[in-house]
Amino acid sequence: MDILSRTHCLGASLIFLGLICIFANILLIFPNFEYQFLLQRKVSLYALMMSGLWGGGVLMLCSIPYSALGLLGSGICFVVNFTGLAKGPFCQYLNCDQEPSWGYPLEEHYIYNSTQWYTVCKEPRNVVVWNIFLFSIILLANILQALLCVIQIINGVAGVFFDRAQVHHTLITHPHRN
Repeated sequence: MDILSRTHCLGASLIFLGLICIFANILLIFPNFEYQFLLQRKVSLYALMMSGLWGGGVLMLCSIPYSALGLLGSGICFVVNFTGLAKGPFCQYLNCDQEPSWGYPLEEHYIYNSTQWYTVCKEPRNVVVWNIFLFSIILLANILQALLCVIQIINGVAGVFFDRAQVHHTLITHPHRN
């Protein structure tokens, strides 16, 4: 089998990954499935940018024939979500005066210090784990999307040069086949 026949499932894979990004990004703006944080504007800027929805989701679903645009969308989504993961969640914490404050309180490399996950952010409850899990899902889906888009682009370019030659060869050598 050649590469052109092996890539027939790319479209379905991109649709599936696009739906995962849409669903995960919608969940990111509702920490713990609660809407009050969104209404109070207490949700991470990176989740509110909704790049999983438009970059990894809608653009990806609409861009199967336009894989280059899909690659751009997954790239932008990756950068925004990586930044959101690195920055940590927007949450309520106790500032240096021990007063409740909202912001991005986690230190660099907080992902490797699981004791901060449950002690620094007071509200929304478990928001650190929520963000790590959902941003990671979007990032993994974006990597797969980018890879599949590159394969789709290569497949499209190869199809221009090799598919037509194969069709022409088939028509000449087997004129009764469709």
